[in-house]
Amino acid sequence: MQRQSSLRQYRVAILLGVFTFLALGLSAQPEDVGVAGIRAPLPSERFEVMTASELDAHQAELYAEIIEKLEKARLKEAHKELVAQAFSNAIVGMPIGATFRTTKIEEQTGSDRKEDVSDFAVLDTGFIEDLEDGTKTPVVDSFTPFNIDRQIPFNAKRIRVASQNKSEITFRFIVDVDMDMPAEESSVDFFKDLESLQNMEWATELTIDKDAKTLKRLSYFLHRPIRKMFLFSVKTLKAEYEFEYFEECGCRGVKKRTGLIEGSVIILGKMVHRTTETYSDIKCEEPLRFLLPKDHKLEGFELVF
Repeated sequence: MQRQSSLRQYRVAILLGVFTFLALGLSAQPEDVGVAGIRAPLPSERFEVMTASELDAHQAELYAEIIEKLEKARLKEAHKELVAQAFSNAIVGMPIGATFRTTKIEEQTGSDRKEDVSDFAVLDTGFIEDLEDGTKTPVVDSFTPFNIDRQIPFNAKRIRVASQNKSEITFRFIVDVDMDMPAEESSVDFFKDLESLQNMEWATELTIDKDAKTLKRLSYFLHRPIRKMFLFSVKTLKAEYEFEYFEECGCRGVKKRTGLIEGSVIILGKMVHRTTETYSDIKCEEPLRFLLPKDHKLEGFELVF
């Protein structure tokens, strides 16, 4: 009986890990995976380098793509233009040679507060280098101030204005996340615990500065609480990104990202997990050159895990 209880707690811990992954990793998924699930290095020829003027032209193309995606949205034309302008300008690529500092703070119920400060650089080979130990990570697997996502996490048909005032407006989209498991795995007890996660309803909110037509905040969150009787419940599951203009780099990027999970787990009780990553000392080389995946374009609105 004790062993079964331990296994159940272990499964719950894995479930919470899934939640954390969803909250903080809602970006386009890796295309190349090496041995044991570790991504194989991406060769530099998979990327292209753009000048500042070429990036402007690329963002104009993305703007047109988003306008087309929003064609059937029940929004005023002016609002469609706001969304397209703000989102396309936030996709900037990686400034080659850029350096930045990441301060990560992690707080969790029953654990000591953790803080880590690291310095990184963007390489022209498509990697982010840790300047302390030389570790290199593909840009698509790294959290940085710069955004190269090709997947817009919202459904254009399910959009509305959530709130607005004189200076800003917030749009809310609903996202359906499908977590269906393979048939051969669905019979395993562990995967049965995931049944309540299927067809979760998420919301995405874009807060836009009306005058500047720029993205101020982007957040993903669980639209309604989820629970599995006598096992766990999740009240809050949210990831939020705050954007800012980086003068030296000539682009907008993420100044701070936060993740929050609030819920309860059998035996352990209420649990809160909060992470915050803040970017500072952001510097770019002249002339500005931006690294983007080749044939970079929008890939879709719905997310499937």
